[in-house]
Formats: sequence, structure tokens, C-alpha cells
Amino acid sequence: MADQESNQEPVGLDPYIDWALQSRRSYSVTLERGDDWHFVLIRLNGISVHDFARGIGLFDDDESVRRWQHLIRVSPLYTASSAAPYVTTFCTAMVREDFFSLVEENTKLRSVIGGIALGAPLAPEALPSGTIDATS
Repeated sequence: MADQESNQEPVGLDPYIDWALQSRRSYSVTLERGDDWHFVLIRLNGISVHDFARGIGLFDDDESVRRWQHLIRVSPLYTASSAAPYVTTFCTAMVREDFFSLVEENTKLRSVIGGIALGAPLAPEALPSGTIDATS
């Protein structure tokens, strides 16, 4: 997934990500609306989890920000709790498959991601209620 022709350092991707995307359901959870979500651990560089989750400073237009917010869900534990200001390096997230393509093609986004590791799959009933809101 690394851009071979760029001087940009490649994002450190878990080698199982490509395998997980190819195997579909075995490493993702399908929620009520039929969306496949993948659980990831993300290491950030030079951006707060709050700004990363909302796409602040990562995109040049509102449509791209909306697309980003459609592709990623970060727990309020990292963005809105009293501990959120102190969480600056790692976060867990749920991401749609297109997240990985966007990371690959967006240089600014790649520059703030130090690594992505695949999380273990969970059954939908294991998720807290309200994990995915109606606007997803």
C-alpha cells in the first residue's frame, strides 16, 4: 500500500490488512445497514486524536471532510472525555474499507499516521449501543 514513487515515508501498515480486506467477513463486523467495519489501532504523528477523528487540517474541502467522517469512528473516550486532551499518540477506531484507500492516496493524511494495526473482529452484539449512529 505504500507509494513507491514518493519521498513520503510509507505508513507502517499491519501486514494482515490486505489479507483481512480480501477475506471480507472474517475480519470485519457487518452492522444492521450492511456496512463492513474494521477495527484498527492507529499511531498518530503531530495531530490530536480529536482533530484526526474530525478530519481537521487533513483535507482541502468540506466534501472530503464529510467523506472522512463517513469512513471512521473514534470513541468519545479519545475525543470528548476528560482524558481526551492527554491522548495524543494512539487511538482505536472502526473504519470502513475505503479508509485504507484514502490513506494510500492522501499525502497529508499519511504524514500524520505513524502506523495502523488491525484489531480483532467483534460480533455486532459486542459493541456498545450507539457505537454507530444513524448518520453513518
